[in-house]
Amino acid sequence: MIDAYGFSAATGRPTVAAEADHDARSALSRARTGGTVVFYGMVGGTPAAVDPRLLMDRSLRLIGGDLWNVLRTADDRRARATRLFDEVRAGRLVVTIDERFPLDRGADAHRATEGRDRIGKLLLIP
Repeated sequence: MIDAYGFSAATGRPTVAAEADHDARSALSRARTGGTVVFYGMVGGTPAAVDPRLLMDRSLRLIGGDLWNVLRTADDRRARATRLFDEVRAGRLVVTIDERFPLDRGADAHRATEGRDRIGKLLLIP
C-alpha cells in the first residue's frame, strides 16, 4: 500500500510498499482514506472481486497490472531494469529486504512467500 501522496511519512521519500494480501478487501480496509492499494503478483491465486463501492466510500484507488503486457521484449526489460537500479543506487527508491536465505534453504524461502505474512523481499543467496 502507498499513501495518497506516495511518500513515506518516516523519510519523506517516495516509497512503494508491497501489499502481499490475497484478499484485496482486507488490503483496502487498511488503506487510509484517499489512499492507493497497489495489487501485483498472484502467489496466492486469483483474488476475490472487489465491489467498486468499497473504493468510492473512502475515495480509494486500486491499481495493478501485468508487466508482461508492458515489457514485451528483452530490450524493454533491460531498459526498465536499468532505470530501476539507477533509482535504487541514487537512494530515491528504497527496497525493504525481509530475509535472506542461502540457496540450500530455497524450500524455506518458498514457504515464507506462500505464508503471505512478510513485508519486503525474500532473497536467495548463492
